[in-house]
Amino acid sequence: MLWIFERKGEQMRCEIRREGAGIGYEIIVTSPDGSQRMERFGETTDLIKRAAKIETGAHNPKTERVATLNKEQLRAIAKQKMPDFNTDNEEAAIKIVAGSCRQMGVKVEGL
Repeated sequence: MLWIFERKGEQMRCEIRREGAGIGYEIIVTSPDGSQRMERFGETTDLIKRAAKIETGAHNPKTERVATLNKEQLRAIAKQKMPDFNTDNEEAAIKIVAGSCRQMGVKVEGL
């Protein structure tokens, strides 16, 4: 996806690319002078699956548990996803990640 927008009288170019199948995405901003800035973001569920060493979440997360993560693992994911969340509070970000874990059938210890 590509956007071109004007900032302070100069045109900026912003491009978003998906990386593979469900791995994440990258954002590339190109300034008028040609310099580029790129940031990569992984999706929360992909980071949880990688930390828990699972392929998929539970088919029925209310009754099925596929893995267990502790608070330190959640903290590492939350720090990585902090720019995407609408909070600056680390504990709140951990709770957001914990909610995603529960929806995937991943048990959370230490909260």
